Parts: sequence; C-alpha cells; structure tokens
Amino acid sequence: MIHRTEAVVLRVAPFSKTSHVVTWLTPSHGKIATVVKGAQRPKSWLLGQYDLFYTCELLFYERRGGGLHVMRECSPLATRTSFRTNWRACACASYLCDLILRISPSDTEQAELYSIFTAALDLLGSGEITQQFLLWIELKVLRVLGVSPRLSHCLRCASELTGRKRSGMLFSLPGGGILCADCQRDHHGRAAPIQPDVLAIMQKWQSSDKSHIVRKIRCTKEQLTGISSIIGSFLDYHLDIPPHNRDIALLLTRMDLKQGHKLRSENKA
Repeated sequence: MIHRTEAVVLRVAPFSKTSHVVTWLTPSHGKIATVVKGAQRPKSWLLGQYDLFYTCELLFYERRGGGLHVMRECSPLATRTSFRTNWRACACASYLCDLILRISPSDTEQAELYSIFTAALDLLGSGEITQQFLLWIELKVLRVLGVSPRLSHCLRCASELTGRKRSGMLFSLPGGGILCADCQRDHHGRAAPIQPDVLAIMQKWQSSDKSHIVRKIRCTKEQLTGISSIIGSFLDYHLDIPPHNRDIALLLTRMDLKQGHKLRSENKA
C-alpha cells in the first residue's frame, strides 16, 4: 500500500553508499523507518528535501510484516532553520528526538504525540529554552504514552494527596508514584522524599496543555532540581532512558549565552 502523511524526521542514518534510513514520527502511523534510495548521490533530487527536525509531506510504500518501508516522495513543509544557528535549542531538540525514538511504539497511530512533539520543536525553535519547559514536555510525552508518574493519589490507600496527606510523602520508583506518610511502613525499594510544593507543580504541569500556563509558574532552583531528579529517576528506572543526553540538555537550559560561548571556546581549545 502507498501512504501519504505528514512526518517529522527523528534520525537520519547511512544504509549503503548511496542510501539513507530515515526514522520519522507520523500522526497516523506513529514511528516508522524508511529506506531513501539514492539519497547520497551527488546530484540526487532528494538533497535538501529532508533533514533532522524537518516536517515533511511523505509518500511511502508500506512493507507489511515488519522491516523498512520505502520512501517514494518527500517535500519539506517546515525546515526549522533556527536549529542550525541556535545550538542550545538544537541540543534540546536532539534530546527530545532521542526520547521519542526510544519510547514511542512503531506503526501505531500517535496523533496526540505527534502534535505535542511538533509544537515542542516549534517552541524550542522560537527561543523557549528553559528547564521547566523541557520538564513539562517530558511529563506530557509520558502522559500521552500511558506511562506517567502517578501524582494525584497515594499508591496504596488511593487517598487524594491534599491537606495533611502532603506531608512526609515519598516518591516510590518501583511503584512510579507517591506514597503518603501512612503507607510507607512496609515499603521496600528505591524511594525519595518529595516536597509538597514540588508535587503541586508537577500535578499542575501534568494536567496543563498550554505552554504559557507553565511559563507563568515561577519555580525556585531547588524546586526545579527536585522535579528534574524525580522525572529523571522515573525515566531511568521504568523506561531505561540513559541520563547523558538529558543531563546535557538540562544543563544548556540553565546556561545564559555568555556561559554557552565560554563553554564552546573551552571545548575548541
């Protein structure tokens, strides 16, 4: 079968001397991989038609039963050229691409994930490079894929985490959620204290679909550190996401431009 769809480039890799394998995120087919024949030839008509972070109109031949699909046509709809000059935004976008590659299912409709991801790329390209924006996107992606941390109720007693229930809480990594103070006596496994203000912010972010709402919430350095630690531990424990790319992306969100230029100079030296 032949399919036409919008698609965002997640990864481009060599396949042969003249061909690429391109991994895409699409709204109707989820994550797919296509062979792009002749892409590396010097006079290929495909030059400039796709690249990392591009949104394209894609026409491909479906290969049933697994394996690589075959790209027939491709034309760019959004090239997001700002990532070629803003290296901090590019690093954050690269981390999000890696996250989607690792945890999104293949050949399954993912319209909501596609919408979230493309909106995140557009916001990063426009200069929305903050730590809390990246943490919010992680929570949104996890929610859409059905593997969110459980933040509204205690894992054991199922009581709503309000009032006195917010004191003395633990975030249980094996359970992927909160234990109130009354339910911690027999708990075994990795767990970390979570402060009421940190939980309140995470609950707000998890339920919010608007970036401007997240932007209005003023977070202290300690609160962001706590949120980052919990989400990072959750990703590592439940989804086996290595921390290295994430750590670099979060580090760059905390840098101002002068620090970034200094770091680049030191690396070149």
